Amino acid sequence: MINSSFKILVRCFKQSIFEEKCLGCRDLLLPSSPRTLCRECECLISQIYQELICKKCGALIKDGDSNICGNCTLTKNQKIKTHVSYGLYEGLLRELILKYKYKDRHSLVNYFAKMIFDVYKTFFDNKIDIVIPVPFDRKRPRTYEPTFLLVKKFGKMAGLSYKRNILYKKKSTPTQAGLSYKKRCSNLKGAFAVKNIKLLKGKRLLIIDDVYTTGTTLKECADVLSPFCLSISAITLAKVEI
Repeated sequence: MINSSFKILVRCFKQSIFEEKCLGCRDLLLPSSPRTLCRECECLISQIYQELICKKCGALIKDGDSNICGNCTLTKNQKIKTHVSYGLYEGLLRELILKYKYKDRHSLVNYFAKMIFDVYKTFFDNKIDIVIPVPFDRKRPRTYEPTFLLVKKFGKMAGLSYKRNILYKKKSTPTQAGLSYKKRCSNLKGAFAVKNIKLLKGKRLLIIDDVYTTGTTLKECADVLSPFCLSISAITLAKVEI
């Protein structure tokens, strides 16, 4: 009892010095709170993976009993077996993803990896062999690779093999943000390539990315990977509701 009280006292002392703050509201975190977000801010994250979603693209299904949305029903020869997003790309989750990607908030990686892990345990447990990130565009100014850092943390958490040397971006492209669906498709056409093909034979792949908008990025990745592996699935942190 005394030992436990002492640990709490030490934690409070460290907080007063290092200012451990919630990355959402910036309030000081209590010793019993998560180190990344306070409980109030965690409640602001809109989870969708536990809702009725399309088992192909992860879109919310608002009407009907089918587990495949209308768009996926009409789309033939999809290379991605299943895609699921943790939440909607809005509000606090959107703000945190932007901080992680562009403001070097490395401390968010544990929180995001837990999100990916929760989706994995619900949909893909014991159904994946290798985890890979959507490739990093090395010509864009970044001090680290946010998606690979997330894959690495998640892979260790789930006990899965993770690779960064399978899928790569062979040409730099403008950011997808703000582009129409047609321009997104043409922007990434031929941008990805595969190496170390022998590692893929008979393997079930899981691709990790941050945001799913139209699915163009994942589609282009899957198109070049599918001839060499057994199956492809994907998890993203957030999905843009279109």
